[in-house]
Amino acid sequence: MEKESIGYKIIDLDIEEIISYPENYDSSEKDFDLNITLESGAKNSNNTIFMKAIIEILQHEKLISVVTISCVSKINRIDWDELSEENKIVFPKEFIQSIFVTVYGAARGALLFSNRNTSLSKFILPLIKTADLIQEDMEYSIE
Repeated sequence: MEKESIGYKIIDLDIEEIISYPENYDSSEKDFDLNITLESGAKNSNNTIFMKAIIEILQHEKLISVVTISCVSKINRIDWDELSEENKIVFPKEFIQSIFVTVYGAARGALLFSNRNTSLSKFILPLIKTADLIQEDMEYSIE
């Protein structure tokens, strides 16, 4: 079902972990690798969706930082019911992308704050195209 908008509110946004290794960072080198792992799920009993992003930043195959951010959003019950059928719920990829933008933005800010007064203080996570990362609607089993 194609929905124009989904009502929701963020009820929890948590910085679960930030670990940095400034000794692995070469400030003269501009290239780095970014690995992003997403975990997500939905809970019918309280109409919530959960997303966790684990973001690893590597340079020359050495870990510079890892940031783990989680977010729980409560979905408007009417919208939840419209997206649900039997034992599953399907969220449009655009909605999942918008949740990820919040999570990734929090990771950018948390990393910048955490690394102040270190050699990583000038390192900022780049902007990314969420459409490249999340290309399909997300389907979750719900009971």
